[in-house]
Amino acid sequence: MDDIFLNYDYGAMESGNTIGGITVTGSKGVNWMNTYCIDLGSGAGGSFTFTSSVGDISSIVISAQTISVEGLSTGWSATSTALSWSGTPAASVTLSASSGGTIYTISQIVFTIGTNAYTVTWNNWDGTELEKDTDVEEGATPAYDGVTPTKAEDNNNTYEFSGWTDGTTTYGLNDALPSVTGDVTYTAVFEAISKDPCAKGHSYGEPAWFWADDLSTAKATFVCDGCKESTTLDAEVTNEGYIYTAKVTIGGKEYTDTQDNTPALENTSYAVNESVKVGERIEIAGSAEGGAAPVTYQYFFKRSENTKWNTIKPATDAGTYAKFTPTKAASYDIKVTATDADGVCVSKIFTIESVDEL
Repeated sequence: MDDIFLNYDYGAMESGNTIGGITVTGSKGVNWMNTYCIDLGSGAGGSFTFTSSVGDISSIVISAQTISVEGLSTGWSATSTALSWSGTPAASVTLSASSGGTIYTISQIVFTIGTNAYTVTWNNWDGTELEKDTDVEEGATPAYDGVTPTKAEDNNNTYEFSGWTDGTTTYGLNDALPSVTGDVTYTAVFEAISKDPCAKGHSYGEPAWFWADDLSTAKATFVCDGCKESTTLDAEVTNEGYIYTAKVTIGGKEYTDTQDNTPALENTSYAVNESVKVGERIEIAGSAEGGAAPVTYQYFFKRSENTKWNTIKPATDAGTYAKFTPTKAASYDIKVTATDADGVCVSKIFTIESVDEL
């Protein structure tokens, strides 16, 4: 707070004049204030209002040689040499007397200029006082300096301090509190954190899948990571050839599983003629069932008593023939390998007789 000293050595402070940011206004034309005297009039009395443009007035002390007033207005007190006022800071303060009076030989008037001061109280959720800040100036931002408020857990929840409320508005921890304009009480508020692990919904990992033997239907069983509750859903099943796909959706997330029903590769290759005369051509057909398409073939021959295989012709598609012409009467072993797209290879060996005469 600051003091403004108005000394009365020279000059007049008559009604309507301003000195040092303080303006004086009289209530009646007969009231006057000059170098040495303040006249509140006679009879019914009068008044002067001191209005500040430099901050609210919190006290006024008028020092004089002689003071004689009756029926002072509220807040004013008088001794024989001083007239004073103090109260709630205000921009304007009025000096009045119901029965008039005069203050002679004024030496000085001191105006104390300051702001309103208020009390900010900080309570816990249950009304327990945590901190009280007094003499907080108007316009200041309140600040809590105590330990972080706490609230004991109960059967259902734990509690996390999340801000303050003034009874009308709730402020989060990152929100700025409003400037002080009066006495105010802030109460701690807390966010309830449920002890139920699924309070905000179930959480699932990958399900267990259960397929029908013919892969026409499937089910998915989910177990919640939190509460361990299980849920079984019927899946939508589609297929592309031998590949079956099951699909379910839970909690906004899609889960899939696939099954491959491709039959095992079976080599069904065969010789068109099982015995031929020497010099006649043998035709071997490469064929297979099952396996992952496409299937490719290789053809080999050897004399039955030998161990080394010889290539008849390079790999080719099913439905074509490998051609081999024996040059001697003997038993010949024929081998056909069938290899599918997954690399599965199945061999088949059969024996052809080459004779001089059929």
